[in-house]
Amino acid sequence: MSAGSHAGPPALLLGRLNVARALGAGGIASHIASPLPHELAFASRFCTGRIRLPPLDDRDAVVGALLRAGERLDGAPLYFCGDDYLDLVQDRREALARDFR
Repeated sequence: MSAGSHAGPPALLLGRLNVARALGAGGIASHIASPLPHELAFASRFCTGRIRLPPLDDRDAVVGALLRAGERLDGAPLYFCGDDYLDLVQDRREALARDFR
């Protein structure tokens, strides 16, 4: 599937290139969120937007950035990979559920 043939709204992905590729292969474009300035997933042909997050240890700032992104993405699914993101999403799931599926 080509990068231009995605149907539906993009997902918000907290994570890695391999997940962006897997979602893209399934026809799901991704906005990528990462605290890393040179996150490899930012360069993926399936990346339709980039969100630079604060350091993950500042959870309030990260959740604030995600909620601002969620307002623009209108109910996008939130995908994550890795224990740091899992802990963050689990700890703040009530706040994040407001804007994400």
